[in-house]
Amino acid sequence: MLPGALLTSLTNEIFAFNTLIFAGFALSFISMYALVFYLTRNKAASFLGGIVFSASPYHYWQATAHLSLSLIFWLPLFVLSLFYFDKHKNLKSAVFVSAVFLSIIYTTFYYGFFCAIIAVAFFGLKYIFSFKEYFKIRTFLLLIISATIVLLGFIPLWRGLQSAKATQ
Repeated sequence: MLPGALLTSLTNEIFAFNTLIFAGFALSFISMYALVFYLTRNKAASFLGGIVFSASPYHYWQATAHLSLSLIFWLPLFVLSLFYFDKHKNLKSAVFVSAVFLSIIYTTFYYGFFCAIIAVAFFGLKYIFSFKEYFKIRTFLLLIISATIVLLGFIPLWRGLQSAKATQ
């Protein structure tokens, strides 16, 4: 995790760990607030959604022992990026989905796997229910571009995992 490594090099491990834990709670609130607000345009519902999500027992439980799993703010941000792509269908939204997905994979594989399932379900259902809209060449090409960005971004991580496996 790049932010953790950067904070550790500037300060120490304990400060970096605690900073990331506290930032995770704030970012979880912000990302869920943004998702709910994007879907409802209701500030009160967005605030409540952000509080409930960031103060969930799962979040507190993971924050006690698993730093990468406590960074749950990526999940609503990923769902938001999917809805954003669905609405705009442009290169910026394709890059946004790819960047968020890669950030999730680089944070923890568990959430990356869950988000891959969410993306397949989201686009599969969109394809079934909006066949004409998702059958357009432009939308298909944007999905291909997004998948290519993810695959290219995944290569350094895969090589690092392979070299770590070889040294064991």
